[in-house]
Amino acid sequence: RATIPIYVRFWVVVDNPSTHHIESVKALAADINETRLGLDCNYFVNVIYYSENRGASYARNSGFNYTTADWVLFLDDDVIPDKNILDAYAGAIKRYPEAKVFVGMTELPEACNLWTEMLRACNVGYFYGIAKRMIHPSWGVTANLMVRGSRYNSTIQFKSIYPKTGGGEDIDFVYQFKKWYPTLGRLVTVGVPEAKVQHPWWNKGDTCYKQIMGWAWGDSLCITEWPEKTFLTCPNWIEYMLFLLPPLSIYTGQYLAGLQAGFGILLSEHFRKSLNYFSDSKKYSTG
Repeated sequence: RATIPIYVRFWVVVDNPSTHHIESVKALAADINETRLGLDCNYFVNVIYYSENRGASYARNSGFNYTTADWVLFLDDDVIPDKNILDAYAGAIKRYPEAKVFVGMTELPEACNLWTEMLRACNVGYFYGIAKRMIHPSWGVTANLMVRGSRYNSTIQFKSIYPKTGGGEDIDFVYQFKKWYPTLGRLVTVGVPEAKVQHPWWNKGDTCYKQIMGWAWGDSLCITEWPEKTFLTCPNWIEYMLFLLPPLSIYTGQYLAGLQAGFGILLSEHFRKSLNYFSDSKKYSTG
């Protein structure tokens, strides 16, 4: 609920449900709507469901296109929103009236085992907490993202080329807003660290290689979808050790020198990144 007068509608998109589950969701929505009808006719719940798994992009497009709202807040089904999240976003809209995308703060829990310690150390949750770090982030995760309604930018949609489980589609979606409003530049996006949700560890804290591989595959598709956003950079330590040092060592015959160089690169790179990752994981990767 918001503490200021705003008109709110909830759109719950249920993908590939069992009959029992969809009936439970519809019954809950009907009960809420009956209660709200006797109060202020606000905060109604709409339920859309599909009998097959059409993926995250299709589900989000459904809610995005059904509503005629000025603003649409995307929330993943596994997050717990802060009770003041609507107030936080409403305040951000007033402070940044020209912005089109507001990136909320998605907080991850404390590490509970070795795997989640590794996730924190490698800073895989960097963009979950980007709202705390940047005023105008380049993009934000759709676990907690508010954007201008589709009636203002009708051709902006989540694309079906990305993995059904998610990965890359959120980057692409925000970049479409930047393309639609080119004169605003980086002002298109605004971070709202006060708009918080709690996000659980994937797979209940157990290993989730499939989830991460989906992100990697989806993010790689952005390279071909947005070639103008790509850039050249120096090789990272893996590229040095796998693709540069071996052929150089073979060509020169300096095998020991190549091995020493690789070991030096490995140590220096991990030392540098460890300093950054361990400090950042504690400071920012609660999201």
